[in-house]
Amino acid sequence: MDRYAGTATRSIELDDDSPLGTPERRRSLTESLGLAYSVSEENSTARVPSVEEQQLLDKIAEIQKKLDVSRAERIRIGEEEEHKTQVSHMAGRRLIMVSNRLPVSISKDKEGKWIFKMSSGGLVTALSGLKKEVPFLWVGWVGMSVPESERPILAQRLENELGLYPVFLPEDLVHKYYNGFCNDILWPLFHYTPLPDFEPGRDMKFDMGLWEAYLAANEAFTRVTLEAYKPGDLVWVHDYHLMVMPSQLRKSVPDMKIGWFLHTPFPALDMYRILPVRTEIMEGVLLADLVGFHTQDYARKSLRISENLMK
Repeated sequence: MDRYAGTATRSIELDDDSPLGTPERRRSLTESLGLAYSVSEENSTARVPSVEEQQLLDKIAEIQKKLDVSRAERIRIGEEEEHKTQVSHMAGRRLIMVSNRLPVSISKDKEGKWIFKMSSGGLVTALSGLKKEVPFLWVGWVGMSVPESERPILAQRLENELGLYPVFLPEDLVHKYYNGFCNDILWPLFHYTPLPDFEPGRDMKFDMGLWEAYLAANEAFTRVTLEAYKPGDLVWVHDYHLMVMPSQLRKSVPDMKIGWFLHTPFPALDMYRILPVRTEIMEGVLLADLVGFHTQDYARKSLRISENLMK
């Protein structure tokens, strides 16, 4: 540092936008070079550095840029390694998706042959990248009435061609389960639409037939899932149509890894408590290993309801 001994009382001016960072960092750098760094009451003031000083500062800035690039590269490599680790944990395992509908439209051509057209919904699109890394199956209702004689052929084609496992439901069950319990009770409740007062003595009676249909439909989804399941598979159940399914799966395979995710809002306690089967619904969900909601607020509401029901 002897070559700069004569400049010990001089100062230099460094732009706040320079690669050297904050004023504190520039102060440290200039002082380490034997230069004085002065700050006025209004702003940093200094003379223009000499050619040699500027060359040295440029070299320091270049080194700092290289360090920043190196740091960013280390972060990128770390993220890639973490991703590889997560994928390796799934090695040899499959993901079984379970939703109310299969991600495919099914129809017949003029010759009576089944034709399939993949859907483009949000869940399908979101999982398109995952399928390249993790093999997964899909369990769901076919969305239509299929004669019993044609079900084996249709199921075989869906499994072999698309990895889909169809759930066949009778029309009367679909009406009570889907249109009745799911759409007329759960959907309005979860979207803060007041339900009728089902308390004893009131005019409106809770139709237990709809609840029984809901249980029966969930059992149908559970049976198909168990047929597709292999030890080590992860089962991911979706939405309010299948809220008791985690408990049904748990009873059959106690060590099964089960997740459940809700794609709608979740109501507060004062709304949810209107539902006569509120305890059965929450007990069904809570037997999953992982429960997911869209927001922290919905998660907090579910915790409060669970705590209230467990008292």
